[in-house]
Amino acid sequence: MKFEPPSHSSLVVCMYYCCNLQVWNNERNKTFEVADDSPNLIFSLMSKTLLSRIKPRHNPKPSSSPSFSFKPLIKRLVNELCDILKTHHHNQWQDTLETRLSEEEIVPSDIAHLVLDRIRDPELGLKFFDWVTQRPYGCSLDGFAYSSLLKLLASSRVFSEIETVLESMKVEDKLPTREALDAVIRAYSDSGLVDKALEIYTTVLSTSNSVPSVLACNSLLNVLVKEGRIEIASRVYDEMFERVEDGVFMFLAL
Repeated sequence: MKFEPPSHSSLVVCMYYCCNLQVWNNERNKTFEVADDSPNLIFSLMSKTLLSRIKPRHNPKPSSSPSFSFKPLIKRLVNELCDILKTHHHNQWQDTLETRLSEEEIVPSDIAHLVLDRIRDPELGLKFFDWVTQRPYGCSLDGFAYSSLLKLLASSRVFSEIETVLESMKVEDKLPTREALDAVIRAYSDSGLVDKALEIYTTVLSTSNSVPSVLACNSLLNVLVKEGRIEIASRVYDEMFERVEDGVFMFLAL
């Protein structure tokens, strides 16, 4: 039996009038009772149930380079570098970082993504990023470092800098990780910047041929419904549905 996804019209009707959402698959039979006919709540339930079953067609790139991540020496050094960044004045931390990295014979660009993953202050992260990129005789940063910076900026919603980083990556032909793009989608969606969120969502589809994470997709669907952009929300939902693994069936009961 071939199951066809719901049409746009039936989906819109469901979003506004559906009282029960039933989801069947080959492992369980579960019914969600929805007392509130709010489209936000219904769409959230629909997308969360569906997206939890989605598998990307291609394995996404890891969020960090594996060569350094699991070495105790590197872990201790990263913690020390973060402490130096937090406690030293600008001129001092540059010299101190240079000295420590030279002592360990480690190129800053090799562990920049690990340091950026530990930093919580976006201004400090940007200063460290600029220092690494502007060092004489230094190596250029890879997509992992850029992605770590994107996640940091997204967590603080520094949108102007996010745009700058994304543009730099495009010019330098560096791809962000899907985890970083998920963070950016959530930041834009939760801030009501729906067009920007859709732009990044489209980027994920085109670069990885998979949908963003459950949290990112739910954030996007919620803001689309809140803005009354039901047709676009339906299209996004259909695109998600097309990427569900074979054998998963979803029925909407009115």
